[in-house]
Amino acid sequence: MPVSYHFAGRLFRLACVGEYTVSELKKAHDDALEDPRFPEDARFLIDVSQAASLVTRRADEIRDVV
Repeated sequence: MPVSYHFAGRLFRLACVGEYTVSELKKAHDDALEDPRFPEDARFLIDVSQAASLVTRRADEIRDVV
């Protein structure tokens, strides 16, 4: 899966790997919010260190995600 979510204490991390769509990113985010393990008072991080799609994103797509 190109976008996955992880919890570590209060940290909620979305990890983007390789090619992914904006809809895959939004779905992972929404799935995490519905997960009963979602931390109270969460801190959010989008990890794009292994993403290939970010460099091809238009500015409006990036703003939409944010």
